Amino acid sequence: MGDDRTASTGQPLLGDPRLVDLADRLHDVSDGLDDLMFEVLRSARTAGASGRPVADRTLVQARRAVDKAEHLLRRLAEGDA
Repeated sequence: MGDDRTASTGQPLLGDPRLVDLADRLHDVSDGLDDLMFEVLRSARTAGASGRPVADRTLVQARRAVDKAEHLLRRLAEGDA
């Protein structure tokens, strides 16, 4: 049995605009999460919090997951996956 990547005649998703569109939308989601993170930090500081808010940690984790998904989709669209 051969490698699936070499057995096919081409990369069916290479340059697929749907992947690029999804990656672009995920980038926008990441930007929105950044905005929320700054708002959470600003609010906590205004309220006199001394530590990092739990919500900020969760938002950072979500943003990293979204960024990873964006990166993977762009790699797939470029044929690097």
